[in-house]
Amino acid sequence: MDKHRRPKILWSIKADDTLQLWPSADSECALTAPFLPAHLVNTPKFPQITAPSHAAAGFLEKEGISAAAFSTHSKSYYSERVNKKFSTIMYTISGSARAEFGGNVKILKAGSCFLSAKSANTKLRVNNRWEVLWFHFKDSPLSCAMFGCESKLFESKNFKEILWLAQSYRDKVYSKSLNRRALEALAVLIRESIACDFPPPPKGEIIRRAAEDHVSAKNFAAKNKITVYELNKRSLSCTGQTFARLAKEALMKKARDFLTLGSPPCTVAKKLGYASIQSFSKAFKKEHGLSPSNFARLHREKL
Repeated sequence: MDKHRRPKILWSIKADDTLQLWPSADSECALTAPFLPAHLVNTPKFPQITAPSHAAAGFLEKEGISAAAFSTHSKSYYSERVNKKFSTIMYTISGSARAEFGGNVKILKAGSCFLSAKSANTKLRVNNRWEVLWFHFKDSPLSCAMFGCESKLFESKNFKEILWLAQSYRDKVYSKSLNRRALEALAVLIRESIACDFPPPPKGEIIRRAAEDHVSAKNFAAKNKITVYELNKRSLSCTGQTFARLAKEALMKKARDFLTLGSPPCTVAKKLGYASIQSFSKAFKKEHGLSPSNFARLHREKL
């Protein structure tokens, strides 16, 4: 066999915000409705890719988990996401992978928990073989408050418990006789055990995360039963900045990220919700002292 022969890619996503390569040697046992295309799941041609029946799916979804699976990836697996729309939690069971996020390069090892946060930019490469238990969490105020917007890697305190619960859930969700009460209870325990790996942040961090998620000051204040004036006062006390200023900085950070990745200013303006390219350019220049196009040009020249 030719050692330099390229491995067969079974499935891929190639979009502006996602590049994912899924080799044919990889396997997946889904705990929810499958993330992979339906024609690859539960077929004689690909016995290593399975998902529970339609009737069995839905218990984890009720707990805010949109997708979950036990996956084993080979060296050719690759995943790159820009400005993610959801948070992903990955528990490494065996083997290792390399994660690039926030300017860092970290190795995911057995017993570790990696949070690939919503809105983050993340790259994943497998060193040789990587067995992982992963969960996609729906974008919601609860998941945003729990996980925030910064990716991080740490040793899980609840790894063994979460692994046991997920294995128990897998055994029952694939069983011919469906025990709904047991699955509902296990789904709750899985979500609660994951939450234990992410203790509530300080009040200042909650305010900062809300601003980064573009929650309006009016809505956030109303939810917490305070006035916008009181919100800004608390924000200044906890973070040293007003809520509006925090939101502006988060928006401009996203703008810089998009521009450095090569997105045209008109596309960035649209993605960030500006009414026109002119209003975006004016806001960007006020913040940085130069236009979006000049910022992007200077970045290209530095490369």
